[in-house]
Amino acid sequence: MNRRCGLCGKEKELQESHIIPSFVFIWLRDYPVTGHFRHGEAINKRVQDGPKLSLLYWDCEQLFGKWEDIFAKEVYMPLHQNKPIKQYGSWLLKFSTSVSWRVLTLFKNHLDLNHFSDNLLKSVDNALKIWQEFLLDKLPHPKDCEQHLLPFRGFIGEHNDPKMSSNFNRYISRSVDIDAACSKTEAYVYTKMCRILLIGFIKMDHRERWRDTKVHLNHGILEKRHYKVPATVSHFMYYKAQRLQQVRKKMSARQWNQVGKDYEKHPEKFRDSEMFKAITKDRILFGDAAFDDL
Repeated sequence: MNRRCGLCGKEKELQESHIIPSFVFIWLRDYPVTGHFRHGEAINKRVQDGPKLSLLYWDCEQLFGKWEDIFAKEVYMPLHQNKPIKQYGSWLLKFSTSVSWRVLTLFKNHLDLNHFSDNLLKSVDNALKIWQEFLLDKLPHPKDCEQHLLPFRGFIGEHNDPKMSSNFNRYISRSVDIDAACSKTEAYVYTKMCRILLIGFIKMDHRERWRDTKVHLNHGILEKRHYKVPATVSHFMYYKAQRLQQVRKKMSARQWNQVGKDYEKHPEKFRDSEMFKAITKDRILFGDAAFDDL
């Protein structure tokens, strides 16, 4: 059955489109100990792929796929394999915008934005239109609806913030998360793809609070030495990590037992895994509180 494509508006058969690009879930599936992962509130269900939505028709799906392939090759896999990241090209802003557009479309049409004021809801419509026209090359750049990208290389070795969640190293290295966040005057799309945090601004009030995170139009260097983000973003990440802990507490004894069996089958693989390193770092930082989700 044909429906209108969410991007170009043409009435054709729609594809099942990943909201978060598929390479993120391929990495989560292929590089853990268990060969599976768990997603969202369905903590007792093991899966091998991420959520999809009937959103794009074939040509638009392929357009997004082209940018995803470059990002996976040039940024995502080098970062997650601890290799250098090269200078990026114009494809990075296209990729980043395509992800923020998908996530915001999902929240507007299928989830909810009840926490947004009427004025910010108007900004949502404006951002979606700007991002859509930029992706279709009808606008030369996405105006004030900027994309900001923060890569996390390595682990947190020390901290002096009592608000930091005790599973934070596991959150920054292994979690996939989306949200639409706002204050009274500012709003953004929050997309966490393991070691990549993408912020797509719906409405931006304090540009001076960000440094070296903006994705530029034509080219740039992704990894900088002096990132600056507002404390509100850090605290939002702590909240999201704590939320993950709360969800994991709902995992059944049967599923915990299955995890233990998987680790026992491959002890060397577990000891060499990123998950083990993250657990170890959290244990050093937070002591027994690192296991608050048990």
